[in-house]
Amino acid sequence: VVHVGRRHRHAPRSAWKPLADETVKEALEVLLDADRYPVLVTCDTGMHDTGAVVACLRRLQHWSLNSILVEYRNHGTTYNVYEQFVELFDPDLV
Repeated sequence: VVHVGRRHRHAPRSAWKPLADETVKEALEVLLDADRYPVLVTCDTGMHDTGAVVACLRRLQHWSLNSILVEYRNHGTTYNVYEQFVELFDPDLV
């Protein structure tokens, strides 16, 4: 079990903060390490943080931004803060 980014499982809703590049980088390093397979990616709701991490993985896989956002919207919700995060995410960080 690897907990990435969030240090407190049940932080109050007012404590919500957007994902940081370093958190996504750490999650992607776990996802890209075949020695850790199988891997389950989830967050409190299974939508926003999870979707953003998977979307950033798609960036590393050279998907078009349009295809990434279609997948994100089909399996999560439209959340503009995360969509902008994915668009601006620098794959060279990983």
